[in-house]
Amino acid sequence: MIILMEHLEVAKDKAEVASKVKSEFLANMSHELRTPLNAIIGFSETMKEEIFGPIPDNYKEYTNIIFSSGKHLLTLINEILDITKVESGKFEMHKEPFDLREVLSETFDISRGYQGASLLNLKMETIENPVLIYADKKMIAQIILNLLSNAIKFTPEKGEVSAFIYVKDNKAHVCVKDTGVGVDEDKIGYIFQPFTQIESSLTRKYQGTGLGLCLTLKLTEANGGFLDFKSKKGKGTSVTISFPIYEE
Repeated sequence: MIILMEHLEVAKDKAEVASKVKSEFLANMSHELRTPLNAIIGFSETMKEEIFGPIPDNYKEYTNIIFSSGKHLLTLINEILDITKVESGKFEMHKEPFDLREVLSETFDISRGYQGASLLNLKMETIENPVLIYADKKMIAQIILNLLSNAIKFTPEKGEVSAFIYVKDNKAHVCVKDTGVGVDEDKIGYIFQPFTQIESSLTRKYQGTGLGLCLTLKLTEANGGFLDFKSKKGKGTSVTISFPIYEE
């Protein structure tokens, strides 16, 4: 029994070391990639805007592809950096009291510019009184943007994406609902695992690292919140994040 416990302890230590090495490697690799990538994005944007003069029409399409692909890759790299910071406990938090309604309104306005958003029916509902919570404002904005981005990405044309806020049981709740492709109930647990997308057909159609929901869950919990995920295949998804009300 003692020998077994010693073996388990050794295995646990090895797993922790391997996890730390993996996180450090991903963080270093992401930092190294971000520097040249920012140059690619910057120069392609300069060409796209024709700041130094017009470019031939047949080059404009290529320039737009370079720019949009660079932005997409930068988003993926930032997600990898964020998840490694959270896992290593190096994510700096700046908690403060703020009105959750303002963050929802700001992020919802941003989401209207996402690809495919103009083809959907987007709705937002808020309430009259301030909804104060004590958390990292930027993180909460990132959480809501992740949820809105997912909802828009996985909802087909003419579908609906809605976001609303309410207070119940001394907690502030933000719910993002969609009429998108949905997820089988028995597969919901898998989508919160890092680098996981549950269906290869969706992976091909909707590009991503599979980090979005994993990161969203970790950021929610880091801010003392709770995430509730409900979905039905072919019917849509509802995700609610909840945080304690801040009392002055």
